[in-house]
Amino acid sequence: MLTVSPSPHDHAPDTVRRIMLDVVAALVPACLAALYFFGLRAALLLVVCIGTSLAVEALCRLAMGRPQTLRDGSALVTGILLALNLPPDLPLWQAALGAVVAIAIAKQLFGGLGKNPFNPALVGRAFLLISFTATMTTWSPSDWRRDAAGPESEVRSPESEVAVSAGSQDAASVSSVDAITTATPLGVSKAFFAA
Repeated sequence: MLTVSPSPHDHAPDTVRRIMLDVVAALVPACLAALYFFGLRAALLLVVCIGTSLAVEALCRLAMGRPQTLRDGSALVTGILLALNLPPDLPLWQAALGAVVAIAIAKQLFGGLGKNPFNPALVGRAFLLISFTATMTTWSPSDWRRDAAGPESEVRSPESEVAVSAGSQDAASVSSVDAITTATPLGVSKAFFAA
């Protein structure tokens, strides 16, 4: 006679908390790069997204009368992932709203960790992209680009960078950086050549 039961069938010594801490450790280099390239704005986004995610998780669990799950680290991971998916100049209230949607709707509404069909951080990002398209598709140059160009030079607009990628002979005067990548290079190119 076979016994049929839901997964997992093979138990490992890892706990949810341990796995989430491993994910946080894996995200530390990306967080440090965000801080290096975007400075204080990246730090503020991380703090707002993480803080809001933790607060909303606690409030949702309290409202549902279920045990608190803050210690498992899943809300922390959601906050970090959401912050790393947002433009650095996004208004902080929009970042907080994205974290509310990620935790309250995409995670807790479905029953919490392991029961949600979608990645909560990406649901929060999708909500923000649909609701605030202009701010979600506007990317600012990093502090690193300002430093690379030198203190006396100005940071160029993405439109001026297109001239470099289009093969302009005056590429050296645009920036001291060899190559530039942005969030929407094809969109900028289309706008440049359409004008």
